Amino acid sequence: NLQIFRSSGGSERMRIDSAGNVGIGTSSPSAPLSVSKAGAQIVGEFINPTAQQTARIYATCGTQTGQIQQKGNTHASDPNTLSLVTTSGDISLNPSGVDRLRVTSAGRVGIGTSSPSAPLHVYTAGTSNAIAKIERATGNTATLTSGASTGFTIDSDNTNGGNAVTRFTQNGTERMRIDSSGNVGIGTSSPSAPLTLSG
Repeated sequence: NLQIFRSSGGSERMRIDSAGNVGIGTSSPSAPLSVSKAGAQIVGEFINPTAQQTARIYATCGTQTGQIQQKGNTHASDPNTLSLVTTSGDISLNPSGVDRLRVTSAGRVGIGTSSPSAPLHVYTAGTSNAIAKIERATGNTATLTSGASTGFTIDSDNTNGGNAVTRFTQNGTERMRIDSSGNVGIGTSSPSAPLTLSG
């Protein structure tokens, strides 16, 4: 059976078709809920009027993954793009309820931190030395390039305590270091002069 709901002026506003699909603003719903509004940027709105509470949308699946999918985008200047937009504040991704990635309203990206202090700020509380990895396929060289006209800086500070030591390793073996005094050691982890060679 088909059920149609009209406004007082007689215009159709919603229908439930024989398959149980609900259409709002469309007479041919193709999913359990299809919403259509021509000329409007906002097609739907979810509101939680309780202060200090969030409005949530849940995707509960069986053995498959929940998805937010862009489909059929024909935007003139930016087609096939899915945007996450806030009127103010940050955007965060919280797998398992933990803030893992955040884009602030200032355009800074934080991974492992909710208050990034640079355009890209990566933090980990783990004991592994590696916090970022750049990898290329076998036979190719991984390159880190700077397009700045004033050069490229590698900085090691002791903001969180410890010694500001910069280490250069290959396959997990230290080959060179610059200690907190500015001494360079090649083949040694305790340089005693501006340049100390060992091996």
